[in-house]
Amino acid sequence: MTILELINKTALMLNITQVLDDKDIADITSSTEAEILSKNLTLKKLHEFARVMLNEIGSYLPKIAQMKAKTTDKKISLVGKNVTNIISVKNDFGYVKYEKVGSNLILDEDGEYTIIYNQQLQTNSVLDIIENYDGQIGEDILVNGLSAYYCLSMGMFAEFNVYHAHYAERLSRLKSLKVFSMPCRRWHD
Repeated sequence: MTILELINKTALMLNITQVLDDKDIADITSSTEAEILSKNLTLKKLHEFARVMLNEIGSYLPKIAQMKAKTTDKKISLVGKNVTNIISVKNDFGYVKYEKVGSNLILDEDGEYTIIYNQQLQTNSVLDIIENYDGQIGEDILVNGLSAYYCLSMGMFAEFNVYHAHYAERLSRLKSLKVFSMPCRRWHD
């Protein structure tokens, strides 16, 4: 599901006519997105709320990624990597100590390292596909979450309470899921 499909389902459920009646949305492309968002402020608001909500959900189920990097001056820059949490750093000999200072990793010596980390969801465009973590994130949590954010912003507090209750209940289920396990240790000869 794309962010635009989520917005359309939420608009349909909440009967948000500013989105449902806008014919330009059906033909949106990456080149026309900025222009359409600037004309339709409700669509823009829903897009921003979707990004906030997806980051919130992503903090419960962080995506694990890894990258290889070489140090320069015993330092690895993490700028632009969308890293939220370092899980481990290792080289050819095993795990190594590191210190995270700002957007850099400081290591004891230069070399080539593998960094395993949690990567925050990155959604910028309304055409971006939403990560579903192998089916762990269903359409219900997305629609209820976006509906709750929208209702709160519009002062629809009774509706907000209903949607937020469903959203919060699903978020609490995500907390209990096991996200990752530590790598197996083995003895070297």
